[in-house]
Amino acid sequence: MAFKTWTVGEVLTSADLNRYAVQQAFVIKAADKSIASNTVLQDDDHLFLALAANTRYLIESMIRYNGLSGPVDFKVGWSAPAGATFDWVCDGLDPNVTGPTGGVSRNRLTLADTASAATISADAFILARGVLTTAAVAGNLQFRWAQDSSNSNALVVRAGSLLQATRLTP
Repeated sequence: MAFKTWTVGEVLTSADLNRYAVQQAFVIKAADKSIASNTVLQDDDHLFLALAANTRYLIESMIRYNGLSGPVDFKVGWSAPAGATFDWVCDGLDPNVTGPTGGVSRNRLTLADTASAATISADAFILARGVLTTAAVAGNLQFRWAQDSSNSNALVVRAGSLLQATRLTP
């Protein structure tokens, strides 16, 4: 949708604000959360957004995490309202990477899929993004995560991680 150019004297209506001003929602993670010895995806306490029914969104996230290098790795996924579709990419360090630089995974994923990213004994980022379309049911888009391989060493999703939805349809 193109940005609106307002003219002098033009009256704003609530429809104008809904269409042109209220197009984005975001949440920033308020506190670190850690898990250990757990490979079952769990809902993140902070990274979720309410979505309207019958609407298309551009979803962007920047997830900061930390875990020991090696067998732990980071598994991520999403839940969304019934009937929603989500085509996304993870843009996280390939699980075979052992340092702070290396290849990323850019496989096309759907709502039913999970992705894995390497842990490197330092903070790293996943830049997950895609296009989500809701059906007739409104509800939350929820970021979910776990260890990819169970390990007693904690995996941490850091405060400051971000989830953003930009509405693409009026």
